[in-house]
Amino acid sequence: MIMELSNKTNENINRFHRGLEKSIPFTSSSKNKDKESSLPKILYPNPSGQRTVNIPVPFDVGTEIIERANKKGVNIGDYLKKVLRISGITPEPSTNAIVGNTKVTTLIGSKQIFDKTINLIENAKNNIQIEMFEFQNLKIDGNVWASNGAETVAGWKKQQEILDLLVKKKKGKPNLKIQVILDVHKWYEDSQGNALRHYNNQRMIKYLKDNNIDVVPYPKAHQGGTNLQHVKFLAVDSKKVLLGGMNWGTHSPANHDACISLETLPPHKHSEIDNIISEVFNKDWAFAWERLGKSKLVNGPVTKEEQENYGGIRKIIWPESVDYTKIIGELYNSPEYKNRYSDGKLDLPEVKPIENSAIKVLTTLPREYSQIGETGSESIGNYIKEKIDSAKSLRAELFVLSHPEVVEKIISRHKEAQRGGRHFDVQIILYSGIPEEFPYCQKAIKALSEAGVPLRMYQVNEEIQQRMHSKWAVFDNKELLIGSANWSMTGLESNLGMGKRDDYPLSDKKIDIEIYQHKPTISALEERLALKPIFDKDKKVDMIKLKQRKKILEHITTNNKSNEDISEVTIEGNKIILTKAAKAVVNKLLEYYDIVNTIQRRKGHYKRGNHECSVVIDNPKIASTFLNQFKKDWDYSEPSIPDGYGANLQPKTESDLNFKGNNILNLSKNNRSLNLMA
Repeated sequence: MIMELSNKTNENINRFHRGLEKSIPFTSSSKNKDKESSLPKILYPNPSGQRTVNIPVPFDVGTEIIERANKKGVNIGDYLKKVLRISGITPEPSTNAIVGNTKVTTLIGSKQIFDKTINLIENAKNNIQIEMFEFQNLKIDGNVWASNGAETVAGWKKQQEILDLLVKKKKGKPNLKIQVILDVHKWYEDSQGNALRHYNNQRMIKYLKDNNIDVVPYPKAHQGGTNLQHVKFLAVDSKKVLLGGMNWGTHSPANHDACISLETLPPHKHSEIDNIISEVFNKDWAFAWERLGKSKLVNGPVTKEEQENYGGIRKIIWPESVDYTKIIGELYNSPEYKNRYSDGKLDLPEVKPIENSAIKVLTTLPREYSQIGETGSESIGNYIKEKIDSAKSLRAELFVLSHPEVVEKIISRHKEAQRGGRHFDVQIILYSGIPEEFPYCQKAIKALSEAGVPLRMYQVNEEIQQRMHSKWAVFDNKELLIGSANWSMTGLESNLGMGKRDDYPLSDKKIDIEIYQHKPTISALEERLALKPIFDKDKKVDMIKLKQRKKILEHITTNNKSNEDISEVTIEGNKIILTKAAKAVVNKLLEYYDIVNTIQRRKGHYKRGNHECSVVIDNPKIASTFLNQFKKDWDYSEPSIPDGYGANLQPKTESDLNFKGNNILNLSKNNRSLNLMA
């Protein structure tokens, strides 16, 4: 079969799938041939070019299989993959189209992605630029990051070849520029779930540096960087780029993911590629070196002396911080590296961005990019929200969907269409493990499901710990958004301002309505104390007044703890006899003010996020390839097992939702994880 799957499913399946590219039609057998009739016509044949095998099955079984596949509108191979719970869908073949001065090629699945990656590196002549969240290899960090079954998947061998190929290229051609930016955020466990505090890519950075490859860690949050350097990016010779959702982790090939490659078309000397490299890698390269020269590598003390004089709250000396400082600090402990940005020795290959680029380049960047004369950015999130407001259709495959305002916009557009308003045809496929791995996402998925937004959970292969890791969407059947960004607050937002955000109108309104449900009780308590209401005429809480009043009431309760009646106190100019009953009212009002404050804090605030990049390709041919893949993945991710094979896993007795594998199930009412903020 032309698909990516685990060879571990069981030995019966292994006989057909080990290293083969086959599909499975059926012959039939019957002990009573006089009663044998002809098989039904196969309405949906296997794709041309696939090798086939004949598997003897009883005649009635063969008939049933064909009839059920016909009924489902799929070929026999894809139907049996669903019934047998074999993970994987045939990736759409790579297609290409001309966009501006650039050839764009689709890459779906690890085989296409890593075949192209190796090809680009092998043919590099002048320079290679890499920016990665994960760059792993078994010989470097296999004791921390295991393959966990990915070794059975097409594309895994190529992923493991990347490191040796880079080293070989550098040794064979010392003047070849290889520049690498890697994430170094702190992990708290290894790939087996064992507790292990360590910094991402630490060993890889040392190995690359030891092999004369120019590498720099992306600045962490305390350095003015981001929570994660989440970009997945490769550029070669300033003419070719590959980007998308696929990491270079040892287990990454097991995931269902997608990328695109882009190449400057001759005879053009410059193209949209120049814009992408300039906006993404070149800015990040400058920023990483500027921050390395002006900030401390780790947050907290790493020596006894530092601990004694440390003014911050993180006074513990963590072993992993000591280890990171010793290894990484020693690699860059010289003026050559610390002054590299200020000395203007970034050594970047020349690019010349073109005007009127046909490809949009979008990013999520912190405000600290001002240190290199640039600005922070939330252009990915802005684009998504603008397109949801205006688009007539949306298809998306998303690892994470939890951004509150994005979720509310999707719900609002869907409901508007259902009421006969502006057309909005939406379908979204999500990773089935998200609700368990990231419980804060449950609230968003629950809201979308209850609003009737068509969702399906991608059926992953749990035996190889597969994830549906995609981060792409197609708007209006022609405009592809693809890159590294999850549709979460950390993926789409950054610290561009201070305090509360003003661009959450829908989710803020929902929170205000939730708070307003407490108005009758709060108003009654305020009236008993002769206090003016904290709710204004627009049914919103005056939070400044609430916080001021809360301090006054807390001061009164603190200074009047005895059970004896106090003659009187003054609250906001009103004299109140503080009886035992009045004290009880004050305490109850404080409880409700705390509730309001807690709910209010769920509103969007400016926070430091991840570093991300995405591009927008406005081309129907490229979009159609992803839409064809979406259709396959949508059909594959049906919400129940087809045609009665096993129990239907969708009870409809309660409204609360839980998630198991591909199926949306019910949660008990007391599941508190639904209350977590997305």
